[in-house]
Amino acid sequence: MRGHVTKFASPIVGMVFVAVLGPCSGAVAQILPPGSKQQGNSDSHATAPWWAPHPDGLSFINPSPRTPSGFLYGMPRNWSPQTRTGDQGWQWHGFIEAGARITSGTTDAQGFGEYADRSQGPSISRAVISGQNRSTGQFFNLVAGSPHRDDGYVTASMGRTGHYEVTGFFQSLRHVFATNAKPVWDGVGTGHLRLPNDLMPGIASRDQLLGVLGETSPTRLSLKREKGGLVARLSLTKQLAAEASVQHEWRKGSRPFGTGFAFPTFGQTLETVEPIDYQTTDFRLALDYTGQTVAARLQYHGSLFRNANTALTVENPGLSPFLPNFTAPLARQALPPDNRYHMISADLSAPLSFWNGRVTVAAHYSTARQDEDLLPPTINQGVLPLPGGLLDLSLWNTTGALSQTTTAAKRDRLTLNSKLLLVPARRLRVTLALNLQDESYDTNYMAFNPLTGQHGYIALDGGLGGVMPRLSGLYTPDSPGSRVRFRNMPFTKDRLKIAAQADYRFTHKTKLTMKASYVEETRRPREVETTRDTVLSLGVSTRAVRFATARLSYRYTNRSGTPYISNPYEAFYTSSLDGYLPLYDDGDSPHTLSSFRKFDLAAHHLHVLKGQVNFILAPTVDFAVSATLSRQDYRADFGLRDSKSSKLNAELTWQSGPRTSLYAFASYDSANRNVASIRDVGPNSTDGTAGGTNYPLANAWSATQGEKGWAFGGGYQRQMDDWTLDLTYMFSRNRSRLDYGYASTGAFDGRVSVEVAGTGLPDQTFLMHHLNARLGYRISDHMRLNLRYRLEHEALDDYHYSGFTSPLVGNDIYLGIQPANFTAHLIGLYVAIGY
Repeated sequence: MRGHVTKFASPIVGMVFVAVLGPCSGAVAQILPPGSKQQGNSDSHATAPWWAPHPDGLSFINPSPRTPSGFLYGMPRNWSPQTRTGDQGWQWHGFIEAGARITSGTTDAQGFGEYADRSQGPSISRAVISGQNRSTGQFFNLVAGSPHRDDGYVTASMGRTGHYEVTGFFQSLRHVFATNAKPVWDGVGTGHLRLPNDLMPGIASRDQLLGVLGETSPTRLSLKREKGGLVARLSLTKQLAAEASVQHEWRKGSRPFGTGFAFPTFGQTLETVEPIDYQTTDFRLALDYTGQTVAARLQYHGSLFRNANTALTVENPGLSPFLPNFTAPLARQALPPDNRYHMISADLSAPLSFWNGRVTVAAHYSTARQDEDLLPPTINQGVLPLPGGLLDLSLWNTTGALSQTTTAAKRDRLTLNSKLLLVPARRLRVTLALNLQDESYDTNYMAFNPLTGQHGYIALDGGLGGVMPRLSGLYTPDSPGSRVRFRNMPFTKDRLKIAAQADYRFTHKTKLTMKASYVEETRRPREVETTRDTVLSLGVSTRAVRFATARLSYRYTNRSGTPYISNPYEAFYTSSLDGYLPLYDDGDSPHTLSSFRKFDLAAHHLHVLKGQVNFILAPTVDFAVSATLSRQDYRADFGLRDSKSSKLNAELTWQSGPRTSLYAFASYDSANRNVASIRDVGPNSTDGTAGGTNYPLANAWSATQGEKGWAFGGGYQRQMDDWTLDLTYMFSRNRSRLDYGYASTGAFDGRVSVEVAGTGLPDQTFLMHHLNARLGYRISDHMRLNLRYRLEHEALDDYHYSGFTSPLVGNDIYLGIQPANFTAHLIGLYVAIGY
């Protein structure tokens, strides 16, 4: 059955020096829908060809004003060329910047091209045109860049202030997964990976496979995302406005994927390539009412997802350490299915007649539907031996072997929110909030074959059953312990949250904040049916000290709940069927170690302490220090036992005047996680306790994972009459370590000695240097020359890749991807012309 789509995002760690992107960056595309706010790329962010610091600063009285939290405001910018005035009161201005860039070094490394097209050649880095008519309120804006590159973008908007606004946009971005992959198959990027003519599925030899891999050229695996849309906002009256948007996203490419024909202990696994050919359409409709006292919003959001590939079919070379009775020549894996999502919501906010109060209520209902055609349990043919007879795959490779032909899956969620704000006294502010959520899934699929009258499925397209018949995936009623999962689990979740907050201001410079919340979640089926979280926090902020602003907060979380049940899933296994024969007289082997706890449900205590101080060292100098300490105790003998983290940051900023600014920062963070468990010795009894026959204490082990990271950097900006210099630099180093201990060699594998096993794995380290420099020269009021330089150096030392010289390791086939240590340079020369 095809699975649900999972959205993900890759995190980008870094620090960006504040820079103005263009002369009309504050006016364009302010109503773009979520996820569509790309107004530039790595090329355009490095240049601001016409902006210069305003000589008057922000204030004639105080040349270095500060925010309420004590930080210096950024210096305002001045637009150099005079705005042109046309007919009928129109004023407009714009610029275009174009040039060329060259690159050197290891520019084909995956890290250098991640989320940016840094290829050399001619480039239009940015083009802007903006106009407004002050008498009529009409305006237009156009921002575009890199039209011929993978990270190109364009945004256009027009409208009349207070009446309407229409914005259209298009943007693209590429995610590079690898540049040195060596897939043995043809058809990468499609739904069918075919072996070359020299290799026959299921019977290829090791020497043949090595020969083909030796002739395989490196392949780039990447995913390009393109998104376009239209947003319109119309003011119907002074109080009523309507908004509508539609956006469409294309995702095309390929990425590393996994395919298994049998468990690694018994047979072969492959690292393959998944085709990506997705299209997603989102549309929104909203109606906003803003009165003198009451505000309301009614909204609809819909989303349609389509995948051009329903499944991935892979031809198996057929390597195996055994001589099985059956080798699966093909594997087929379902890919993310087409689905649709709808949500309606209503929000209302109104004042109260007492204590200057205000109440806000909201209701949200969403539903997701997925009714994709189901695939047959296998794609192969052949006959496999089973304990009770033979398995004819021809009775399982058609849709007639399914209990239903489509998924008929749905998920419904209803959320109710209310918030009450009260100001009973001048210095006291109280907030009360209530959240109710009900979420249910209806995916009651049962694996039953009407053609054979059997419950179960074909494990790994028959590959596992060909090696170990007992693990074929089929239920054998007359075989004791034939325990197979045959039903889908329709998870449900109910959530109740009650929160309260009180802010008391002792003086106009010192405030105390107290928060308390209670969260109760009921999940079915899960090991803990109901969890209860109690959260208490206390925080204080003060500006009482003349030269500093300080904040300190502490948060405590206590999780409890209903008793932990190590196996709440028996109703979804064939052991729940009438006539099932347990493996032992008193039941079956345990599902898992009974005292093992899953960390997302386990009872725990959490302590978080945060502190921040902003020092005013001088009228133009800021120094900020912040720290966060976190300690989490799971009160578990086995599983995740505890987790600790520490973070420390410091930043210095100096703005000597409108023309010069400098900053420097440094940070350190560390984290540790401790886990423990017991390696089972196989099914011997129904005992799941620690120290029992299935989990002897001699097989106990523990591990500690630690990470430490350091980063520092800075930036300098200097504006002269005709010259501008911008410099930014960042260094980062991270180290990961895994130490472990064990009661005996039975904790891992008796064939490995204590001397070989050791007490830990080698450290993993990552090192990064990023340097950006820009030198600008003003040729005239309407022309500017920009020279840019970028240096990236990254180095990874990871023991996983030590000695990894061939994509064929044992009987397993990999793509051969290795992160490349690289040093790359980019130099660009651009001319900007303003008009």
